[in-house]
Amino acid sequence: MYVGLFFQAHPLVMTLFMLLGFLAIIASTVIYFWIGMLSSKAVQVTCPECNKPTKMLGRVDACMHCNEPLTLDPDLEGKEFDQAYNSKKKSKDGE
Repeated sequence: MYVGLFFQAHPLVMTLFMLLGFLAIIASTVIYFWIGMLSSKAVQVTCPECNKPTKMLGRVDACMHCNEPLTLDPDLEGKEFDQAYNSKKKSKDGE
């Protein structure tokens, strides 16, 4: 939006930059609202490493305090930490 102020002599260009800035503000508001709604649905657990409460957003996540890998799925216990476990698509090798 601020770039539009440099083009005050050209109203069409100024309006274009103002609209682009306005759309960017609307998009960021929607994204922050979406992330807030995801956070409100998160499961709160206590990290076994640092004993602080943290939120889990998927099948696997990391503690927000100490980055300890966490899971609530008993099938993933002891496996290598991988964010791909949060994906709904199955891997080729059947894991």
